[in-house]
Amino acid sequence: MTKTTEIGRRGLIVGAAAAAGLTALAAPARATGLGRARGARPSLATAGADAWRAAVGTVFAAETDAGRVPLRLVAVDRLGSGPARPAGLARDHGFALSFALPGGARLPANRAYRLASADHKPVDVFFSSGTRQLTAIFN
Repeated sequence: MTKTTEIGRRGLIVGAAAAAGLTALAAPARATGLGRARGARPSLATAGADAWRAAVGTVFAAETDAGRVPLRLVAVDRLGSGPARPAGLARDHGFALSFALPGGARLPANRAYRLASADHKPVDVFFSSGTRQLTAIFN
């Protein structure tokens, strides 16, 4: 047994107008980030140097085999990029991040750690060098 519902012309027009109105309201909100929770920031996983620079001073918790280790972002340095840079990369230039460890703490480099903070979503970062001050290169 099949039940059929007929939609009148007025119902179709009203529905289309409502959908268009909602789309018109939602697009600017998405573009300005109004849909995000207050204070929430976009993920740093794909962010450029400016977003990371705004996070300088932030203390991130690095998840390690021995537990969580605090890392403070101390510097963001833009790296030179020539005209041969591939067009498909997420960022228009590379940059280096420097993280300091507290006191005499040491953390081995040449591996990735998941970083989290109160203001930023967790992000996996590969540290290429350092033990007391770790360096990560984002291309």
